[in-house]
Amino acid sequence: MAKVSIPEKIKKAFEDYGHQCTLDKAVDIRFAPERSWAGILFKDDGELFAVDFQQNINGDWEVSNDYIRPFDSVKEFKETKLVDSWF
Repeated sequence: MAKVSIPEKIKKAFEDYGHQCTLDKAVDIRFAPERSWAGILFKDDGELFAVDFQQNINGDWEVSNDYIRPFDSVKEFKETKLVDSWF
């Protein structure tokens, strides 16, 4: 499996948050085209789940949700409609 390319500022936000999962378990990433949002899909202990990020009012990335579902596949992660629950 190819290594996922995660922007440095998102890596820093993830590491600062202190999630129990590590970035080496990332299997995919997606971005919302109209907003400053990113989601990273992880595979840990056989389960696929996502962590999502948003830029705050200062433009810095922050973890918005540290666990989203489990997903059945990478395809489901890519095709799931993005919803805004930040505000």
